[in-house]
Amino acid sequence: MTTWRALLCLAAGATLVSCNDSKQSADNSAQPVAPSPAPHPAAPKVEPAKPQNTVALTGYGPLRVGMTVAELKALPGNAKIDRMDPRDPANICGYASLTTYPGLSMMLAGDVVVRMDVAAPDYATVSGARVGMSEAEIKAIYGDALKVQPHPYTGPVGHYLIYHQPKAPLGMIFETDGKKVLNYRVGRWTEVQYVEGCS
Repeated sequence: MTTWRALLCLAAGATLVSCNDSKQSADNSAQPVAPSPAPHPAAPKVEPAKPQNTVALTGYGPLRVGMTVAELKALPGNAKIDRMDPRDPANICGYASLTTYPGLSMMLAGDVVVRMDVAAPDYATVSGARVGMSEAEIKAIYGDALKVQPHPYTGPVGHYLIYHQPKAPLGMIFETDGKKVLNYRVGRWTEVQYVEGCS
């Protein structure tokens, strides 16, 4: 205890004990405080598995029914635009494709994507149907929701397997040779029904 502190204690009539107590308290207050136990780390968030890109009635990945040609050209890959009649100032119908999506082509009505044609087995529908599957497999996937019609050119052997709800704005048609799916198309129902695309 310093001399000045002892004199201060005696002048105030305080006992040495109380001063010692004060010192002890001061000393105790100077003791390092044990750190509180670290909180248990939170369990890491488990992200749900992201589904692989699949073909929906509205399109595939960033390729969407309703997108514009400008939006299409902004995507990675070289965009190729083919119009039915380049001399037609209205450019009513055409097709677009991207090198990053081989086997996919987009039908255009003016400058808007209205339909997608799938010619490669790499692209499965949301329900798992793809080019190369048998008619039986497609029928097993869609059940009673699927309507079977003769193909306009190769029927009655070849078929159209049609998925469309009454009054729905979107639909899907699988073309077959009577045994397996050759290609299919999705998008706006009016354009999906075009047999020869833009022809």
